[in-house]
Amino acid sequence: MAVIALTTAQGNIGINCIDIQPDNSRIVIGCEDGNIKYYRFEAIHKDQCILTCSSSIFGGGGITAIKYSKVKLNNEYMIACGSSEGYIELITRREIRPEKWSNLAGSKLHTYDIKDIEWINQDIISCGIDNIIYICHVSCNEDGFRLKISRKIRAHEGWVTGLAVLNNFILSQGSENKVKVWNYPSFAQVLEIRYEQEEADEESVEVIRKPSAGLWFALAGTRSGRTGEGCLTILRPENWNIIEIPLSLISSEGDTNILLKRKRHEENVVEVLCSGFLNKGLLVVTSGGYLSLFSYIDFTMIWETMLQPAAEITDLATASDGNWAVLSSAEGLPFYVTFEENLN
Repeated sequence: MAVIALTTAQGNIGINCIDIQPDNSRIVIGCEDGNIKYYRFEAIHKDQCILTCSSSIFGGGGITAIKYSKVKLNNEYMIACGSSEGYIELITRREIRPEKWSNLAGSKLHTYDIKDIEWINQDIISCGIDNIIYICHVSCNEDGFRLKISRKIRAHEGWVTGLAVLNNFILSQGSENKVKVWNYPSFAQVLEIRYEQEEADEESVEVIRKPSAGLWFALAGTRSGRTGEGCLTILRPENWNIIEIPLSLISSEGDTNILLKRKRHEENVVEVLCSGFLNKGLLVVTSGGYLSLFSYIDFTMIWETMLQPAAEITDLATASDGNWAVLSSAEGLPFYVTFEENLN
């Protein structure tokens, strides 16, 4: 396993979000300063951008969420990007084309930060600093693209921290410590999980809690119902069983023991920030800059490292072939994760 910090000219400008084009040839990043950058995969470490555009044409603010469409629309992959001002826009890889959606009142959907975006065919699902999930349909015709709100769901009592899509289910996590699963496209609620956690100060809107989906759903920011410690929580749609996996590695290796000691002496509970499904296991980023790989077979941690240089990870995207991943960080460095070294 290898983790490589990619040197770019991004400097101290934070990267809020990152995604990989479905054919694995391009990477797009959304930055705190409002810039969106496109890279060829092989050129990102040289900061050789194909194109850079500014969110000033999207209503301003930093870019807080970005996601490629899973299928081509009008023979090209579309990118949905959301800003800290609550705007959502469509752009393409080949040209910057912010559309004027008159029916969206300037494209502003959410109150403030758009926290996450998912695609299902030609539908965009978004959430942000409000309790609403929007479903917008993208249509293509000779005049270009149109974006129309098809559904508005008051999904949570708090703001919605993240989304994940698996088959015909959409999972949402809320700041009020609730996880909900919705049927798509009816949006009938299928399941609700309530986490009872200790009273805390008002949660910062900067917190990263992004669930993911692959074989199953992987939740973020959860704590064990038995120990109260942060854990990786798997939700299996075939029977809605919940599996809690400790965020610790039982090993005699010196480096690992040092990491465990650091974890146990953290002032705050170590929690899952984001995750992604790879061929060899579930890749997980936790608070404190720890990166771990969990086995699909027995749900145990099989590898762990601390990111160097130390970084506050903001997002994770996995390649469609399941062999590599990229991470974004608040320090302005993207990271590349690959299976170049033997795990043993």
